[in-house]
Amino acid sequence: RDNLWVAFQDDRTGGGYDVFLRWSEDGGKSWVSEVETRMETDDNGAAQSYYPKIAINGDLWGVAWLDYRDDLEGIGFNDLYYQYTVNAGTDWQTSDVRINSTSPATSYAVDHSFYLLDDAAVTVWADGRFGSSDVFSASRALGVQSVYVAAEGEAK
Repeated sequence: RDNLWVAFQDDRTGGGYDVFLRWSEDGGKSWVSEVETRMETDDNGAAQSYYPKIAINGDLWGVAWLDYRDDLEGIGFNDLYYQYTVNAGTDWQTSDVRINSTSPATSYAVDHSFYLLDDAAVTVWADGRFGSSDVFSASRALGVQSVYVAAEGEAK
């Protein structure tokens, strides 16, 4: 098959960048939809979303990105989110899935990679939760949100 997927960031909705996906079944000669599919489920342009990564595994498609929706003070901290479909783009999830397990908007995440197994999302990234960039990974069942668990004595 000549399938082609393109994910990109664009600020057409105003306020901030959003992540979009388009796909073609004929190598890009035509596109399945006239309109790109917006990945985030927050309000259009509500937060900056950057650097989408696509993962394809048969009819299971996913897009992960860096997202600043929880950085309410504008410090520059972001989180990793993803969105997925199990039926080749027909239906997407009603909410985005948060990947990293730090408390929201308390660290930066960069250089992410994103993969889909038959029933799990796998992500590798670097973040600065300990003061310098360290590499982290997460493998969770599809749709399972990360949960932050504070260390004993640490404020949540």
